[in-house]
Amino acid sequence: MTYCVDPISTNINSLDQNIRLNRLEDQIQTICEGVGECQKEVEIQIEGNLKTGEGTGAANILVSNTTHPCERLTLQITTIDDLIENRKLPGNCSLMKIDVDGYDLKVLQGATKLLSTNRPIVYGEFLQHCLSWHGQSHVDVINFAGSYDYEVHVQKERTWKFEHRTSYKGTRDLLLVPKEKLAELSWCLH
Repeated sequence: MTYCVDPISTNINSLDQNIRLNRLEDQIQTICEGVGECQKEVEIQIEGNLKTGEGTGAANILVSNTTHPCERLTLQITTIDDLIENRKLPGNCSLMKIDVDGYDLKVLQGATKLLSTNRPIVYGEFLQHCLSWHGQSHVDVINFAGSYDYEVHVQKERTWKFEHRTSYKGTRDLLLVPKEKLAELSWCLH
């Protein structure tokens, strides 16, 4: 089963409609929640036609007390670990895909029990520019991953090949792999 977690109800409604149209109800389940490093209230910047509450589009979590001029929406977030504990998500996750415009590491910081016990592979955007909005960098991602015995690999441009490096520049996606799973992923790791 695939689980999709998104805090924007119009995004979830659109996804649910597509799931029904493609008869994938027994394969994909949606969860309308925002996730991060802890339970708290945040503001998100909304883009596209989300402003009216009628469409779908991008939204990203703003830094606390920012004065950035934008359309905002208040949102309560939780953690992946709490969703598992409250049985909204199963604990047997094998792969996480994260794309939260700079909040990627914070999502992982709220999934430490999952990373410690079930050891999923993590594929995420981890854009340096967006991470910096929250005072983080690729070095923080590498250090966090290493503390859970994960190795970080950068995606080679326009391929499904990844290479291990100790520093990362640019905006390519990252693959975080538990060290005990490196051999089974050797087909894409270089």
